[in-house]
Formats: sequence, structure tokens, C-alpha cells
Amino acid sequence: MELFKVVVLAAILSVVTAFSSSSEASTCSFRLSNGKVIKCGMTMEEVTKRAGNPISSTYKSIDENQRRGYTRRSVFAYIYQIRGDIGGEFLVTVGFDNNDRVVLVETKQLKR
Repeated sequence: MELFKVVVLAAILSVVTAFSSSSEASTCSFRLSNGKVIKCGMTMEEVTKRAGNPISSTYKSIDENQRRGYTRRSVFAYIYQIRGDIGGEFLVTVGFDNNDRVVLVETKQLKR
């Protein structure tokens, strides 16, 4: 019975670790070094007030989970190089829907 508990705990730990370190695991938020958060549902104006002007803008393809599978669509995105609350500098992509609401927050940590 004790071995079973160890095996189950190891399996749970490996799943949690894989999920938390996966680039696909998105929380749709990013905490800035000043403690403010950029998150899904915010307006473009709110993002700009919190993070400033982006270094670039582009269109980005994203997959949406639909009832019959995934569909791909293009969203307008701001690109920032900003300091996070932990871990140094990040490249942050913030995608907006047609109503100028955040639908995507992707981060990539730059060298420390």
C-alpha cells in the first residue's frame, strides 16, 4: 500500500511539473514588476496604461477550442519587452479580439 502511495504521488508530481513548465500552459495573465497585472478581458487602453507603449505590433494566429475541435483565427497583438515581478526580462505578446479585449497573453523569458 505504501508503494502505491509513492507511485501515485510521483505521477501527480510529474503531471503538475510538466503542465507548469509547458509553454502551452497559459494562465492568460502576466504580473509586471510594479505588481500590476495584464490579464484576459482587459481593454487595449487598460493594457497600455499598465504596460506602456509596445515595442511592436503584429497579427498572430491562435487556436480556439470549439465544440467540434480547434479553429484557427488571427488576432491583433502588442509585443512588449518588460520586466516581470520575478525572473527578469520577458517578451510578452498580448493578443486582442475584434472588441479590443485581451484574449491571449504569452510570455517568453529572456536571458537573466
